[in-house]
Amino acid sequence: MIRPKFKEDTGQARNIWVIGGGKMGKALIRGWLGAGLATSRLGLIDPKAVGDRDFEGLPASIKRHHPEDLPNFRNDLLVLAVKPQLLLRLLPNYKTAAAQGCWFLSVVAGQPLTLIQEQLASVSVMRAMPNLPVAYHQGFTGCYAFASLPQPIYQTWVSLLEKLGVVMPVASESQLDLVTALSGSGPAYVFLFLETLSAIAQELGLPPELAEKLAGQTLLGSAVMASQSGIPPVLLRQQVTSPNGTTAAALRVLMADPGLMGLMRQAVAAAFARAQELRKRMDEDPRKCPAT
Repeated sequence: MIRPKFKEDTGQARNIWVIGGGKMGKALIRGWLGAGLATSRLGLIDPKAVGDRDFEGLPASIKRHHPEDLPNFRNDLLVLAVKPQLLLRLLPNYKTAAAQGCWFLSVVAGQPLTLIQEQLASVSVMRAMPNLPVAYHQGFTGCYAFASLPQPIYQTWVSLLEKLGVVMPVASESQLDLVTALSGSGPAYVFLFLETLSAIAQELGLPPELAEKLAGQTLLGSAVMASQSGIPPVLLRQQVTSPNGTTAAALRVLMADPGLMGLMRQAVAAAFARAQELRKRMDEDPRKCPAT
């Protein structure tokens, strides 16, 4: 069931705890801080933390706890942001929090809602798949919830995620695998293109700083143009391409078989297949799931 987006933030008085201090967990915290959420509302629990160095890069005023020293949760918002193979080991620690009225958002790849609900003995769980640009409020997040999830819970999580970028509901959990392959992994595809463009510019004689700036600004400007012009990408490409010009010469190479389209199709298909494989392994035995 696809639900509409909401603008209100009904969770304004609740604390938000991110469980997992990896790249995604910290990206979410940085994004919410940049969106104006008070540090007094945000906390981090890192199951793998060894000393305070694992909390570096975050304001000292953010609440932080090690897993053996959990706070007394009550009506808080808890974001599950650990690796898939760690989740089932940690969920029993949060059953009391679920019983005390806490709401949960899982950004863990592959772990199905039914399993999380069973482990927590709670239906107050939603799943989402954000990408790392949420740290800069330019993220994309696909989200999914059962129709039985109370509307205030769904509304609160969507409102919080919208502070970090675009949020789109999907019709099924299997579609979150596609979100993972396209949007979750997508920044790496873009960064590889950026890395390649910069490297080639340097090979052709530009100094590194200029090459990186040229490649980065070209990519940024093109993305903004695609986002704000309302013109389909195929037409934008045609606008840039003069017949028999320099762009046309380059595109003949990029579009030759299999071309960039063919390679990207193979890459996304491989990521999608891997996401499905991980989900299937979790369905069979969640405790034996490899790291993503």
